[in-house]
Amino acid sequence: MSEQAQERRPILWKRWALVVGISLLMVVIVLGLPALAQPRASAPRWETRLQERFDGAFPGSWIVTDTSSADGGEYTWGTTTFTATSPITAVWSVGGGADGISLTAGISTYVDNVDAWLIYGPLDLSQVFDAELQFDWWLDAAPMGTLGGKGLFNVLEASTVPSSGDWLGWCALTDLAKLEECQGTYVSGSTGQWLSGTLSLKPYTAAMSPTRSVWIAFHFHSDGDGRVGRGAFLDNVVLRVNLGYQVLLPFVRREPTPTPSPTPTPTPVTEYYDDFTNAGSGWPDDKGQIWYEKNLWDVWWRRGYVTSQGEYRIAIDNGPAPVVWFWQPDALAPYVPPSDTYCVETEARFEKHGWWANGGLIFGANDKNTDLYMLCLGVGANELGWHVTRNPNYEFPRKGCAYEDGVIARGGKEGTSWDGWNRLQVSVNGDWIRVYVGGLDMGSYYMPGLAGTTRVGLVGGDYEVSDVDIRFRYFRVIPNAACTP
Repeated sequence: MSEQAQERRPILWKRWALVVGISLLMVVIVLGLPALAQPRASAPRWETRLQERFDGAFPGSWIVTDTSSADGGEYTWGTTTFTATSPITAVWSVGGGADGISLTAGISTYVDNVDAWLIYGPLDLSQVFDAELQFDWWLDAAPMGTLGGKGLFNVLEASTVPSSGDWLGWCALTDLAKLEECQGTYVSGSTGQWLSGTLSLKPYTAAMSPTRSVWIAFHFHSDGDGRVGRGAFLDNVVLRVNLGYQVLLPFVRREPTPTPSPTPTPTPVTEYYDDFTNAGSGWPDDKGQIWYEKNLWDVWWRRGYVTSQGEYRIAIDNGPAPVVWFWQPDALAPYVPPSDTYCVETEARFEKHGWWANGGLIFGANDKNTDLYMLCLGVGANELGWHVTRNPNYEFPRKGCAYEDGVIARGGKEGTSWDGWNRLQVSVNGDWIRVYVGGLDMGSYYMPGLAGTTRVGLVGGDYEVSDVDIRFRYFRVIPNAACTP
């Protein structure tokens, strides 16, 4: 073998080794990344086409109409800040029109024979495979009875237009001139809280129907029986469409190793917490004789610590009616929130269930203790309910939670326990609150003047028949934070 051939042999072996090495590397890459070696389909692609929070000009793209000739005026859907699930504004079934604009949401009631429509469209669903409408709704209306209905909270639900009662409906239609053909879901009664609703629009999509245009509609109706309520509220209307599947092609990219960013140190939040095991923690601990015919009966209101059980107590002695009606002392906490944004919470139970007794949480009060904002539990027939109220003319120790003129929201037994502890929470943000009972979200409400208050606390007492004993297990305030259910 020549010297030149001997010199080329190592070079050839090196080249073969390089080719084999590269081939083995490619095999390892392919075997190690099988998911990247083949095209694959993604999950269906959903897209939001409409998100309406009613914070802008109204009606805008919405159609509002009053189709009744018997309601004595003009009542259409209109915006309100009384209650909402979006930050500020919702729409109210009778808040618009020449006569509706003079009504006050939460205080005024709708009239008989209302027939108010709220319509959006047309929507072109010819290029989508599925579509769904999502929204929040709140209702206080005279019930439609049991005609074809099924129970839902304190609400009856039906799939056909009710023949009686007052109700809210939602539906889809393909011809604006034929509102009577708009069939959907109808609800009647009182929710006491915000609920979530849906409307499937799949029957109007490309795969199911040749229809090219569709409208969505909300319909509030009242009959002429004289029974009325505060009406219907809607918020956070969202339309989502399914555009089908996407095919993802393989793609490999090597990213440089990122430089970790330093984690910022969170600002500490110092909460106030009292478990009532220390009788010197600053809460009121006293009693007072009930002053109707004073000294004729040994009848007292009482508030103070039960340190052996780690509880705070507000109680009313048993006495003759009407001597002890509406005695409801409050107890302001020794702590003052540093701003108008905070979470306040407690757990309460009724040691003695006086008939119609009530008590709960003060989430705002002025320094003079004459203006109270309250979330209260109330005793009914072997069950509890809740309500939110404000008494701007409180005269200690009477008519705290029992101030009916100030009630802005109420609900049934959902989230409550007759014999057990009931967790009450209120997130305060200026003049807005969000209410939780037993961990359930009972909605957001606007309460003018709340931002100007400085105190928080507890309240409780009797309504008519007394001998009431309400216990509180703890009291917590978390400043600059919202409540966690």
